[in-house]
Amino acid sequence: LKNGTVEQSAGDYVVYVAENSTVILGNDLEVRSSYHNTEDNAYNYGVMAEDGGKIIINGAKFTNGAVSESASGAASVRISGTNSYAEINGGDFSGWIVLEDSNASAKLSGGNFAGIKFAYTGKKDWFGLLADGYCYKSTAENDRKISDMFAGDSILYISVEKIPDYITLKTEETKADFGYTQSPVFEAQNIESAEY
Repeated sequence: LKNGTVEQSAGDYVVYVAENSTVILGNDLEVRSSYHNTEDNAYNYGVMAEDGGKIIINGAKFTNGAVSESASGAASVRISGTNSYAEINGGDFSGWIVLEDSNASAKLSGGNFAGIKFAYTGKKDWFGLLADGYCYKSTAENDRKISDMFAGDSILYISVEKIPDYITLKTEETKADFGYTQSPVFEAQNIESAEY
């Protein structure tokens, strides 16, 4: 799906991917999910990857219900089941990114997120979600401590961005092992946090 708008006003999800299928969402696409089941206070999902489904998101915009720390619904992307996977290379997500169980996985290399949530008990690997060379950056209006951001099952108001390349390794050797004869030289550049 490359561009335009996909929308659903009833049911569980706008896009459903399962059983070793793959769906790619382009950066000119908007996914709208607005259905709210008042009986169980549940929202539908923008995208659901389940039972081996794979979703690749290359910058799509997700608009749905608001995220709150206590809400169970309003998910932009839900990943559930063995070998289910989401690759998010960018996009704007107004609802949760939810990993339902430890058998589901995701890799993030860009995007603005209202919230990311682990919906299972056990170890939560926040930094395992990041692609190599990427980091989290707070988009909250108030300053937050890193220890507070990653203390629970969810984090709110963050972006994923490429880590600036400020450290370079200079050595004449192209291979380093325990028999090296020269020390590598590291150079670092001071930057103000406001510049980042």
